[in-house]
Amino acid sequence: MTRRSVLGAMTALGVSAAWPHLARGQVVAAPILPSMSTAPVLPSVLRQGDRVALVWPASRAAAPDEVERAQKEVAEWGLVPMVGPHAGKSYAYLAGTDVERAKDVNWAFADPEIRAVLCVRGGWGCARMLPYVDMELVRANPKLVMGFSDITALLVGLNQATGLVTFHGPNAISRDSEFSTKWLNKALFDPAPMGT
Repeated sequence: MTRRSVLGAMTALGVSAAWPHLARGQVVAAPILPSMSTAPVLPSVLRQGDRVALVWPASRAAAPDEVERAQKEVAEWGLVPMVGPHAGKSYAYLAGTDVERAKDVNWAFADPEIRAVLCVRGGWGCARMLPYVDMELVRANPKLVMGFSDITALLVGLNQATGLVTFHGPNAISRDSEFSTKWLNKALFDPAPMGT
């Protein structure tokens, strides 16, 4: 049996199981997140000296010095890094329990002095902590949120639940080229449209 035939059989099984519901126009599964507001919510651009939160909403730090490296990197961008309360935690391969990781995201949105939420590491785990993120808090305090890899689940979840425009861009320790630096600076600090 080939991989393609296995995937085809699994797809057919899933569609056939859902078919009675789909044929009647019913929703098969309830959404985890509330539906998006109609208008996009735009975060403010950053200014040199702004405080930004460093959070690990997915995998744990890969090295003992990762917290310090992330702080140093973000300070080089001209920003003041504020480390989430659960930074450096470890729960199996995750950066703390689902609730702890969500608490760090909620902490960042609740603090009025923090102007952005920068994710340090992707990996896996954002989708499972989304139910613990306070979407009303996020909607009431829009901030720039950026990261990539598994962070995409957080970015899409925040956008879909609140309308917040999020940024698929470098994690706080992954800026590694002139190209990345140029566009990162434009996204974070320049109020003009980014263009293509």
